[in-house]
Amino acid sequence: MQQCDHRVQKDFDQVTLYWKAVASVALAAFLAASFRILVLGAQEVMVVPNDFAVFLVMLPFVTWLMNRWAFLLAVAIATAASIVIDSRLCLALCAANLIWGEWSAIRWNAKAIGMGVAALCLLVVLSIQTGFIDKLQQWPTSRIPVWDAALHQIQEAPLLGSGALAFGPYYAEHIQRTAYPDFIAVDGRDMPWAHNLFLDVAVSFGIPVSALILALLLAVLWKSLRQEDQLGNAVFGSVLLFLLASMVEFTYLRLYTVALIAVYAGYLLSNPSMDSRN
Repeated sequence: MQQCDHRVQKDFDQVTLYWKAVASVALAAFLAASFRILVLGAQEVMVVPNDFAVFLVMLPFVTWLMNRWAFLLAVAIATAASIVIDSRLCLALCAANLIWGEWSAIRWNAKAIGMGVAALCLLVVLSIQTGFIDKLQQWPTSRIPVWDAALHQIQEAPLLGSGALAFGPYYAEHIQRTAYPDFIAVDGRDMPWAHNLFLDVAVSFGIPVSALILALLLAVLWKSLRQEDQLGNAVFGSVLLFLLASMVEFTYLRLYTVALIAVYAGYLLSNPSMDSRN
């Protein structure tokens, strides 16, 4: 019995160490990207919202790795950087992080909830003062032609897909032969991905592969929800944010997105069965 407990403890320690390493690397990358944005500006660093959004998806781990004050500071930095790069998705992820933080804080104490509410108010004030709120009021209808093109392309090859990098040329032809109402903004720029991870994967590799990725993420979500510890809570919040961003932006063409899916798969295969609240 003691040998079994020792083995379980060792496996748990290895899982915890792995996730601490992942969270530390993600936090360091987030801080490096944020300060480059804030110091040099968006034009100088040429930040792709896809990549910065991946760092924001990992912010729930800051509370588990450090504490709630560090988490709120990270969200404040993320909010400022999101406004500089003019990204609705990144600002939405900042707000979603705060909402997730409040959901988590209910398990702790009223002081933590008050801190989160104050941070959320600060986010709203910053958005109004910088004029970013005006952009948030504009519905990005340019996504509609992109998703429409993706759905049509999936219909042509639903099982095996059309191959990697096939969406861009198809989209360019699709918007030329399709008439959209005036209230829909058609983006005529090069569009290498479908601005929806699951549509993007289905276009290139078929519906079964896309369904497999979605099933993996849902399985991680379910497992983390059942763990009922701080590590599971962080994974749960991170996957929720990942799914949110996947609906409107993420693509398999960006390395960080693929790496994060692999990280989630590692959690699914691991056995963090002990309480990590200490």
